[in-house]
Amino acid sequence: GLLWGGCAISFPEDGGLSLFLIRSAFARHHRWLIYQRAELLAHELCHAARMPLADRIHEEWFAYRLSPSRLRRYLGNCFQSAADALVFLVPVLLLLVAQIVQLANFIPGLPIWPFWLAAGAGPAWLLLRNHLAHRRLHRAIRALAGVGVRRPEAVLFRCSGAEIATLAGFVRRPAAVIAWLEERVAAEPRWRVIRYRFLAALNPGPAEA
Repeated sequence: GLLWGGCAISFPEDGGLSLFLIRSAFARHHRWLIYQRAELLAHELCHAARMPLADRIHEEWFAYRLSPSRLRRYLGNCFQSAADALVFLVPVLLLLVAQIVQLANFIPGLPIWPFWLAAGAGPAWLLLRNHLAHRRLHRAIRALAGVGVRRPEAVLFRCSGAEIATLAGFVRRPAAVIAWLEERVAAEPRWRVIRYRFLAALNPGPAEA
């Protein structure tokens, strides 16, 4: 499209291969419209790295963490799928149509307040869901930091949505966090790599990468 800057693509049938594409204009320019090349590359690399985890709920939170804009860092995770854009746009467009119908007197007495309510409900829902996702992630960060993990966000970047939710539930329960981490390390090679890179101080034994 005319406003397209880049996107990430995943091929689950080919073993989870992930790649990303960016607009050709970035080969010559550091900036195009509202996009900066460095930010876009970092954003799409995050998507390419995390796609095998299939974590739609927190995906944009991590991708937007590298944005220089505080507003994008906070609001970026509001839109988690194409359906979310429809939740935001369709009620607004319906409000516009209703106002045109009212001004043209096509339907005398057409009430406008339900359309205003719908137009406000969509963004309100997206903001509430975004706030809850932020809260969950910050609780998970606190849970890891509470047991001495120096780079909790790096660990969470490698976690699925279910794992992030579990860690968030362990905030202020360091013994539960340690036990859960040890269980994951014993069960999955991915977590043995995570321990080798980020959790060695918590478990000084030999790490199988």
